[in-house]
Amino acid sequence: MSWRPFFSQGVANFKANRYEAALQCFTKALNNGGENQYIIYDSRAAVYERLGNLKDALKDTKKTIGAAPERWQGYARAARLFLKVQKPDSSMKMVDMALIRVSPGDEKKRLELASLKETVGLALEADVGQRRSAQNHSAMLPVEIFGEMANFLLSSDPSALITLLHVSRSWRNIVWSTSTLWHTLVVTRYRPGEKVKLWVERSKGRIRELRVLRSAFESHWGGHHLDGINWEALRICKVQGWHFSDYLHENSITHILANLDTLEVDHIGVDRSPQHLLFTKDMKVQHLTLRHVLVSWQSLSACIRDLKSLTLRNVHDRSNTPITCVLEANPLLETLVLDFSCSMSPRHNREVTLDFSYLTRLELANNMGHAECILQAKMPQLQVLSLQGLRTPLDGGLQSLTRHGSVHLTDVILRRCSVANSNHLISFLESLPLLENLELSYTTNVAHDLLQALAPEPSLHNSGSATTDQNTLMCPSLTHLNLSHCPEVKTGPLVRLVKSRQAQPQMTRIMSLTVDGCDHVEADWIKWFREKVPNFSCVYLTLKAAKYRR
Repeated sequence: MSWRPFFSQGVANFKANRYEAALQCFTKALNNGGENQYIIYDSRAAVYERLGNLKDALKDTKKTIGAAPERWQGYARAARLFLKVQKPDSSMKMVDMALIRVSPGDEKKRLELASLKETVGLALEADVGQRRSAQNHSAMLPVEIFGEMANFLLSSDPSALITLLHVSRSWRNIVWSTSTLWHTLVVTRYRPGEKVKLWVERSKGRIRELRVLRSAFESHWGGHHLDGINWEALRICKVQGWHFSDYLHENSITHILANLDTLEVDHIGVDRSPQHLLFTKDMKVQHLTLRHVLVSWQSLSACIRDLKSLTLRNVHDRSNTPITCVLEANPLLETLVLDFSCSMSPRHNREVTLDFSYLTRLELANNMGHAECILQAKMPQLQVLSLQGLRTPLDGGLQSLTRHGSVHLTDVILRRCSVANSNHLISFLESLPLLENLELSYTTNVAHDLLQALAPEPSLHNSGSATTDQNTLMCPSLTHLNLSHCPEVKTGPLVRLVKSRQAQPQMTRIMSLTVDGCDHVEADWIKWFREKVPNFSCVYLTLKAAKYRR
């Protein structure tokens, strides 16, 4: 039987939207001698397209082109199908080949294909834009540049390594194989032994910074797998709740202390004292922080002499050696923080005159006797001074600072301290032209005189108007002032202070004013202060105190 009757019946069914019947007829036509007729394949491809079976439609389109490569029909249908399956590049190739094969006189079909080509072109532009936006440009970075960027990120946040591992496969491969990105090991409560083992393996043992948090010992970790570290490469060591010195002695590696640049030890929560000293000769440590540690000032001063920053909080020494020996041994100090809130204060040598030529930051808190000795030192480069909870009046120290000169000071914090004569404080502040931040809190009998000095009564000008000369202002660079819990602070001087700094555009404005716990500041003026000062705070009572009064 000939294929033609089946084909004709298929065409009739297609026009009547009977696609399943049409499909059967076209298949029978192919099985009855029509396997070389391109028109049957093209017609069946049209049926598949209407049925949504684009895969089989493309197969028949391929056979259409194979049976009649010189005709445009197969290429045109292939172009439409490729566009539907979101392959605009293939669609563009097909529509170009179809245009080549359309006869010159068939303008209608040529216009139809030109319109299709325009549609394909728009789809191709959209596809290129989408690919460009979805492209992982970082994967094109040289490994060296990516490594530098990653190291910069990890220097401030070592935990970001986990994030980098999950960004993309290319990033993961680079991070996983770049040993320099694994140089910082932070041991915490979560599977400490396994983490140490992994980091040692990835870094090839070259751990540069080791941090052991107190929580690591909640998992009964005792330094397991640390033996794989190349200790000669270690430069920064920060440990909590662990006798690091005992570990070093037990493993005969105390010599690595000489290579450290930064050492931080916190023994709070440790139930026993270390069996071995933490210091060895010829240590090159430049940044030392000790908390709740029993030390020997004599040993420390003999072993460490190149410190740039020293922080001691609740550190004990049971000998009669004065703490000043440590300070004398380290004249290059730039930052000094001493906080001794324990009952046993460090001894000092009153006859010693200290010289801190490079010191830029000094913080003293809860000290019993050595604060005055330190404040007598020469500190020509001092920029930040913080004194808290000192038990003796500051007058002598303030006079010494004024005498030696502290013109570079930008921040002064005096909290829970006493001053016997307010003139000593005022004279000190008058010598600070660069002072920006001043806090005088939890102090009595000083704040009123200070405000009078900061905001003097306006003098009468020749014209009869009251003016304040910026050149006569004390602390002309002052922008932040905190007088919290100073009971003698009153509204008038505060208003005068704010106005005096706003009288002329070139004057430095008060940007932050805090007077919490100052009961004599009138509530009616709070709105005015908030309009004139960007950051103003006046909390009369804490929530706890307010509940107590009720």
